[in-house]
Amino acid sequence: EMKRYSSAAPFILASVYADEARVHVLKGDYKEGYEAGLEAEKLYSETGRQNGSLGLLMINILTITGQYDEAARRAGAMKDISSFTERESFLFTIQLTLVELNRLSRLKTANVSDAAEFERLFASIIGMLRSDPALASERETELMTRLVFDEFINYRMRTGNFSDAHYYNELKKLALASARSGINLLKKEEPDSVKKLDAMVPQDSVYINISKNRKDLFVWIIGAKSKKAFIIQGGYESAEKIISSYGSLAAAGKDTSRVSKDMQALLQGIY
Repeated sequence: EMKRYSSAAPFILASVYADEARVHVLKGDYKEGYEAGLEAEKLYSETGRQNGSLGLLMINILTITGQYDEAARRAGAMKDISSFTERESFLFTIQLTLVELNRLSRLKTANVSDAAEFERLFASIIGMLRSDPALASERETELMTRLVFDEFINYRMRTGNFSDAHYYNELKKLALASARSGINLLKKEEPDSVKKLDAMVPQDSVYINISKNRKDLFVWIIGAKSKKAFIIQGGYESAEKIISSYGSLAAAGKDTSRVSKDMQALLQGIY
């Protein structure tokens, strides 16, 4: 297919290969996409140029296919590129965060200092989203943004920072809703809003937040005088089955009381 372009200038041919790589990635054919990308990079190097957009695509393929060592090498070589657009800079920061998360996952033990770079990168992502939530509006960047948020919330939750985890869980909702709606809800967000909840909850009531985080359920319970947080390991799949069962039974006009018992069993650890 490319033979008819063989006499074209290297830059034009490189652009053709780069476009082919993007098409393959859109189809989910990452192997063919990476090979086309390598051809494009080879031709760009002949012109003495570097294509930052293509570089981001190559790192994206590598992280999706779990080749984090090569992704880290490439990311390190691209850190000095100053010609990124705002959207490309956002995507690159997310990719650096995923590479850093992979590094952390390989540590036998990790402390606060080990996670410092992860926290710095995540703070950068938050800053960019506050300025322009539309950066996460495309399907690819929305999925990656959700993943990075979930990893940070999980990190906070499992290190005992339950209030922080709760805050970032709600911030994730605002960020993704802003990206989809085109309305910057993050401008109206108050950093201390979650901390004020205990003062807003009536004396004989409790606030309960149950949220999905990867395959788990995270639960926050806030009363006027107490706060609790729980992790239900693998709870999301069970909750999905219970909700689906309720829908089927209700649609058929059947007794749904067993659904309440199933849900009670799932949540028994938080009573």
